[in-house]
Amino acid sequence: LEISVCVAGAAGTTGSVDIPGLGFSKTFTIPANGPTPAVGTLLLPLPKEASLELSGSVESKGVRIRTSADVSVYGTTRIDYSTDSFLGLPVSCLGRDYVALGYKNAWKDVPLLNGSQSGLVAPYDGTKVLIDPGDSASGGVPFEVELDEGETYMLRDTSDHPADLSGARIRSNLPIGVFAGHRCANINSEEIFFCDTVLEQLLPISGWGTRYFSAPLKTRNHI
Repeated sequence: LEISVCVAGAAGTTGSVDIPGLGFSKTFTIPANGPTPAVGTLLLPLPKEASLELSGSVESKGVRIRTSADVSVYGTTRIDYSTDSFLGLPVSCLGRDYVALGYKNAWKDVPLLNGSQSGLVAPYDGTKVLIDPGDSASGGVPFEVELDEGETYMLRDTSDHPADLSGARIRSNLPIGVFAGHRCANINSEEIFFCDTVLEQLLPISGWGTRYFSAPLKTRNHI
């Protein structure tokens, strides 16, 4: 397992990446290695212990990035034969009301390959989160989680096909970061024994729009 963040911005921008719960801290300066001398990118490996692996447990694995100027941040998780990345949202874009968007489980009696999931991270102390799993096979009973700054929580459903945490409603008294996807999604290939990690940081409902453009993949004849 390899996890990392990529920071992109003006060359010379300084910053730090910290995981206080793991005692991890690193400062950095963005180099001038972009298409022009004025910009650059920097890949920062993170300890694999920062990965959320325990469902239903509060952990102190929040990653905090601070910089001297505006930057873009991309997170990546990589295991053998599977990689996915997401665009990290700044704290100013976080909200208090989310709808999870993941993917259904494809397998029966193979919980290791199932794993529709959502992860949370709290930027502030005293955060109370109400999670309503909806009709998912994880129980479907709303419950509350309390988090302080830097604490994380992950809900994973490894039940048999077609269990899916998509549609779960996540509300909080303070802004939170919400990530969703699947540990090993098997998309449109139920007869083939393979799967891939799917991961994205979600926009809160307040950040949704009403008009979108979409480009289908060339090799796909359906969505």
